[in-house]
Amino acid sequence: MQNTIEKPKTRETVSLNINTKRLLPQLLWVLKARSKDKTRPALSYMLVDNDGIVCTDGKRMHLFTNKELLPKLENGLYDVIVTPNNITFLPIESLEFPNYKQVIPNYEGIEPVAIPLNSKDISYLISSAIVNIFKSFGNGVDYEYLKDLSGENWHIRSRKDQAIEFKSGCFYALIMPIRL
Repeated sequence: MQNTIEKPKTRETVSLNINTKRLLPQLLWVLKARSKDKTRPALSYMLVDNDGIVCTDGKRMHLFTNKELLPKLENGLYDVIVTPNNITFLPIESLEFPNYKQVIPNYEGIEPVAIPLNSKDISYLISSAIVNIFKSFGNGVDYEYLKDLSGENWHIRSRKDQAIEFKSGCFYALIMPIRL
């Protein structure tokens, strides 16, 4: 009997020839949270796991919980290259994505504030809700991150000195408070 060592299965590069803005706006939303910080290379990639697809830059996190959006992708880390008519997912094997589930706060018992958004512009309601959440402990939030949330009806929850949680259907976002 001969001992055989199985090679670990390598994930394939996946390329989709589609109009990315029209057909995958959810993916583009997730990718907005990728890090541009070269000192934290794992955060510049997208993670696919059993809960969906996720990106974070350490200050915000975007998670889309419907993994069926990208059924051809296996669990793992991917570099994502987007052009107007193509999107390519290159597997990354050499890095490990941080455990993003550790930063998801437990807001059981806290009633979410519903923020209906009826336009593509950032709503006055969401801006004033954020201001009220942070007013209690003197921190701020990066307004650019709020722009990523326009166009959805969000349910928002937070506690003093913790991240703001946003949920809307399959969309989930966290924005970390700015420490002054």
